[in-house]
Amino acid sequence: MLISRADCGKARRLVCPYHQWTYERDGTLASCRGMHEINHDELDLLPAHLEDLEGMLFVCLAKKPPDFAAARAMMAPILAPQRMAEAKIVDYEVSANWKLVWENNRECYHCNVNHPQYIKANFDHFNSDDTTPRVQERIDAAAI
Repeated sequence: MLISRADCGKARRLVCPYHQWTYERDGTLASCRGMHEINHDELDLLPAHLEDLEGMLFVCLAKKPPDFAAARAMMAPILAPQRMAEAKIVDYEVSANWKLVWENNRECYHCNVNHPQYIKANFDHFNSDDTTPRVQERIDAAAI
């Protein structure tokens, strides 16, 4: 459910724009128009635990969430070069067969030569068997 189209703000209650169910800020169901024979206590929103890692939000609905420290320590160095907090959703049309676009997106045999910054940030696409000393110099010098 979309809570707000604004970047920030405050609201006294959360209201579903479709059904008009209304929740208090603590997650308790305040009203659900047209639903007379239901137990309101069973329809409260679940509390959620939230971890922000490089702009990615990890949500846990468990009453006691697992310790996130180990996951953070493992993922942070890999995610840092991606600069996820600066990522933007992009929508554009490509005048091409979608299968070719997807195939080009998934194969990276051309990346060592053509995308050294990408290779430096995405070590899983590195092709050591086709990296000449000249290409390796470009990868090493690439800014992330």
